[in-house]
Amino acid sequence: MKLYTPPTAPDLMRINIKRSGESTAHIPVIEATQWQLMSWIRKLIEAQNLSIFAIGDRITIEVRESIGGINGKVMSTSFYGMSVREAEKLILEKLTKFNTNN
Repeated sequence: MKLYTPPTAPDLMRINIKRSGESTAHIPVIEATQWQLMSWIRKLIEAQNLSIFAIGDRITIEVRESIGGINGKVMSTSFYGMSVREAEKLILEKLTKFNTNN
């Protein structure tokens, strides 16, 4: 028998996309600072030209740092006019496109 020792968790940022009544989406990201990632997300959302009169529940996007598996501070932004899945799809498409170009 051997004692299981899990490997050290990598340093990463976790994007959590939340909205009341919907399941939370999680996207792990490496090689970015919390400030860079939150700034990029805010610009991405602003570029969608969402109506200030949108109806429905507020969506919250959090960026939390995780250093060696220990949760650190969190930054968040909130807005209306998009579902969790739509926001997740938008972020994943842009991250994939960004990774393909670099």
